[in-house]
Amino acid sequence: MDLQAEWTWYEADMTSSVRGALKGGASGRGHAVGMEVGRRTVAGGVVLTPRVGMTRSTVSMNDFSDAVGASVSLTGGRSLKGRAGIGVATDAASGIRMFGSVDAEREFSKDRKVTVSGTELRSIVEPMWVRLKLGGVHAWGDGRYALRGAASWATGGDSYEFGGGIDLTAQF
Repeated sequence: MDLQAEWTWYEADMTSSVRGALKGGASGRGHAVGMEVGRRTVAGGVVLTPRVGMTRSTVSMNDFSDAVGASVSLTGGRSLKGRAGIGVATDAASGIRMFGSVDAEREFSKDRKVTVSGTELRSIVEPMWVRLKLGGVHAWGDGRYALRGAASWATGGDSYEFGGGIDLTAQF
């Protein structure tokens, strides 16, 4: 079982290609809590992990007026997302481990709206997504150092996401 919690505070500068600067320093906050459970199985140097999870998140922003006087408020920044999938990884006996996963995700909340000068704007949330992830880890120094990289691709209806990252960790 894996439990996670995250809190974020942020500031945003909003611009328009037509009007230029609309609002500087608009502040907001977000939080998310999630849980994932799975069962690891090792078969011939390959680790298979079927898993399911749920994440609840909220994003809010302080109301503000933009450069043209429009009042803006975010009134629906909640999400409840469930997922099920399988992770596959190679054994790290050589110091190099490859991993990947495929997940189906379902968004249960359709609560996304912004009000601009009394007009409610709603975003369309794709309810079903498929997410693929591939990556690898190279560890050395008895596991004290590791270089990790991963890339992901997801699609839901007409929408898609690409992501990735590289990180270096050191234990002292």
